[in-house]
Amino acid sequence: MQDSQYYQQPQQSQSYQAPQQPYQEPQQPYQAPHSSGNGLDWGAEIQYFFKEDLKNMIVNLFKFPATGMQRYLENSHNNVVPPLCMLVLSFVALTFYTFVMTAIFGHGVSSDCFVVGITPFFFAIFITLFMFIFMAIKQKPDFLLAFRHSAVHVLIYTIALMIIMAVMFIFVGNISFYSLVNGSSGVGFASFVTIFILVYALSMGISASRQTLRSCDASGKEAYAWYIAPLVVVLALLITIYILIAMLF
Repeated sequence: MQDSQYYQQPQQSQSYQAPQQPYQEPQQPYQAPHSSGNGLDWGAEIQYFFKEDLKNMIVNLFKFPATGMQRYLENSHNNVVPPLCMLVLSFVALTFYTFVMTAIFGHGVSSDCFVVGITPFFFAIFITLFMFIFMAIKQKPDFLLAFRHSAVHVLIYTIALMIIMAVMFIFVGNISFYSLVNGSSGVGFASFVTIFILVYALSMGISASRQTLRSCDASGKEAYAWYIAPLVVVLALLITIYILIAMLF
């Protein structure tokens, strides 16, 4: 009787401890890329953004229109590097694009190109501020989440603005929004494309805002996010447009 007890006790301890080591080992390599031991590794984070994060964001936004923003925010690195990279990328792309378009169509390069390029920063400031205010109202103030969210908006509207500028250059002859109401040649087609792109970009932005606001509300009430999201996007966009017009004209 004692011998059988002696024989079974080591067997139980061996069978209990054996699965522990293979189970814990895979967790360390999974967490290593997302955290740095001595602080934020800017070089690695910037490299990761341009190699993986940017592609994942675009795929999620277009492939999953209803949940893409939430998927992106959950899977991207939760630090300040990705939104800063998006802002700088938007500024460089928009400024360079305006320089090229004005040079191609013979309008001459001016300081207006730089003014158009810095407008994404204004938009990021206002949409971050509005998102943070509404998050604070729901007692979940998260400035970094609001900033990460606003950077995605900046990239969406930068792409939309670049397409609109190309249409206006080709069919109207300049990038002045006032020319859309004049009788210039091609203005009808340019107006149609411009309105279509603006509506599409607005719908994407409102959907993204709704997803972020819903993630900050644990009560499950959808009405709050449904009505506030358009207000956040439209207010930030209108203020940015007023600033852009005041600086250009």
